[in-house]
Amino acid sequence: MMRHPRRAGRLGPRGRGAAAVEAALVLPVILLIFFAILEFGLLFKDYLSTISAVRAGVRIASAEPRAPTFADDAAKQVQNGSTALDMSSVTALWVYRADPAGNPVGGDASFTSCSTCVKYTWDAAAKKFTTPSLSGWASNTQNACVADPNHDTIGIYLEVKHKAITGAIFSNIIIKEHSVMSLEPIPNTTGCK
Repeated sequence: MMRHPRRAGRLGPRGRGAAAVEAALVLPVILLIFFAILEFGLLFKDYLSTISAVRAGVRIASAEPRAPTFADDAAKQVQNGSTALDMSSVTALWVYRADPAGNPVGGDASFTSCSTCVKYTWDAAAKKFTTPSLSGWASNTQNACVADPNHDTIGIYLEVKHKAITGAIFSNIIIKEHSVMSLEPIPNTTGCK
């Protein structure tokens, strides 16, 4: 009686067991990579949305020197520029007078305090930014004079708490972004300061 040689591609009982063990070892690694790509992709989306919103807000604020609504208009523009963000995750929005280094005047580089800024919080019921008080940087104190060495610069600071979906890679990350621009100059004859 003649035996037939094994056909190529057919696994015996030992081969099937080895494949199952390999799959059990590789599958968690592949899932971890998949969730890492997902988590960091969503984090990157929120980061880019935060940058875009801050830049949109500071452009509006810098174009409205000495306008009484400069801070409210900037906050509205931040809201309009952040449609990809979950606005309930916004923990801070400041419209502030910036020093030459871009930090808040009367504050510090870590954005824990500020004496010349308008601070906003997100009102989920009204679906807009509101300011708890009217203290901050009054528009009639802005210096937007052409060629004045003490010409003011304005900044927008936005802080967003990014919440992880799975928590396998990280739980929460705070995204902090700010941008600064010089106020658009106004001729000295029109009350620029």
